[in-house]
Amino acid sequence: MGDGEHMATIMVADEHDEVQLLLSYVVARVGHTPVSWTAALGDVVLGFEALLVEPAYPGCFRYAQAVRNARPELPIVCVSIYPPTPEVSALGGVVHLLKPFSLSKLESALEQALAAPAGPAPSAR
Repeated sequence: MGDGEHMATIMVADEHDEVQLLLSYVVARVGHTPVSWTAALGDVVLGFEALLVEPAYPGCFRYAQAVRNARPELPIVCVSIYPPTPEVSALGGVVHLLKPFSLSKLESALEQALAAPAGPAPSAR
């Protein structure tokens, strides 16, 4: 682990307010700035360094697709009640966590995503 104490802004997209609040809390707890996505934001794709998304909800999934299309290099972390479908895998997420998961797993996933090299994820070595 390096000392890359980089404060990142992370967009949090989950259609359940209470889950979005919890995810935002974890983002803040590890020293980053959470921004909560709402449908009213539309397809805002700038102003953040990573996306934390629940792709099981159509609105969140469409938003993640818009972000991926506009910013192919942006790290995406999926947190879902479902295993990844081919469509969700096509988002190129750095990590896919199945709910329920421990907060420490989410913290590790965020750090992994922010440490990932820009660009599509290479195959694991």
